[in-house]
Amino acid sequence: MKLDGRMIIWPVNIDRKLTRSQGRIAPRSATVESPEIDEMQLAAERAGIKPELVDGKAYPSRWWEPSGYLVVEKKYSKSETLKQLVKQIDQQRSEAPPKPTTSPKGKKRKQSKVTNTQSRAKTGKPVNKKDAIKGRKKGKNKSKQKSKNMRK
Repeated sequence: MKLDGRMIIWPVNIDRKLTRSQGRIAPRSATVESPEIDEMQLAAERAGIKPELVDGKAYPSRWWEPSGYLVVEKKYSKSETLKQLVKQIDQQRSEAPPKPTTSPKGKKRKQSKVTNTQSRAKTGKPVNKKDAIKGRKKGKNKSKQKSKNMRK
């Protein structure tokens, strides 16, 4: 595919969470967290670099994650173009109203303050693996007491 006067920009190129070996091109200070292809397209339009969206394609080293990419007019270097996109995305995110928080559907059950080992000790079940294997309860070992009583 020949791109005369155009370049390809992937969301991976400006994703703050990724490393450079994973595809990030811009420095972390000039990136955004989890950029969406739609907001990248809108940011490119605002920056005046004529984007063309190609959806459903995946970045080669992240083949399991189809994100799409933008083909934009090459007015500036790639790093300068990415910086402009990030600037526009930051503006969009600051202008957008905050997303409403959703409350959980059901109430969570309160946990008791008694630890698992304490509750097992109360019920008489073995507390640790060693005791569970030997089939004995934590505390007094009755078999040793019986053998001591027999010696007397």
